[in-house]
Amino acid sequence: MSSLKFFLLMGLGSQLSGLAWGGDPSLQIPGLIEEVAIPGLATSNDIPVHLHAYLSSETLGRIEEYFLDAFLKAKLFVAPPNQQTQFEGMVQMTGLDVDAQISYTVLIQPSSNKTTTVIYGTSFLSPQYVLDKTLFAPIFLGATSVARSNLEGLRMISYRAKAKPADVLSFYKQALSTAGYRTQDSLSYVKDHDEIQVYVESKDSVMVSVSLSLKKLLQ
Repeated sequence: MSSLKFFLLMGLGSQLSGLAWGGDPSLQIPGLIEEVAIPGLATSNDIPVHLHAYLSSETLGRIEEYFLDAFLKAKLFVAPPNQQTQFEGMVQMTGLDVDAQISYTVLIQPSSNKTTTVIYGTSFLSPQYVLDKTLFAPIFLGATSVARSNLEGLRMISYRAKAKPADVLSFYKQALSTAGYRTQDSLSYVKDHDEIQVYVESKDSVMVSVSLSLKKLLQ
């Protein structure tokens, strides 16, 4: 993928309303030539968005058909085409996971060289999600007493929140999986050479104490 096309994609990505999935999507892009992972989370209207870009040898119609089928199999709400936001020379399709409040959007653009560019984004619409670019992970809405530390390569975040432990653990499973982390167990998530561990402890019937750690794994 050319540098010019990549930067054009980034500009288009800022217009996305977001792409949601009722689980961790395992995409099999038809005719995949190249994938460009866009690390971290971007924001659109202050909503966290995780983006990927792909180059395919398949036609716009074939890719549109693939994503519509995938969205429907995932039981996402997909509005009729005349209710979907569209841009000139391309197709946009959004699926919404109403319960999880995550939206999934695909933007498909054919090129003159008979390839097709695909931008796929996942947006976190839940008000529980708080994005702070100075932190290595999101924090639960309403967090108080937020503290951070960095000691000999071990970064930590701790805070208190009004929530149930199961809700906090579910929140991090969804957020970190969508950001590209794979689950080691219920408390540990790994991506490349980074490991994030999540600890949640009930302080009373209302509040929980949450601690997260980020460390580099030995290569």
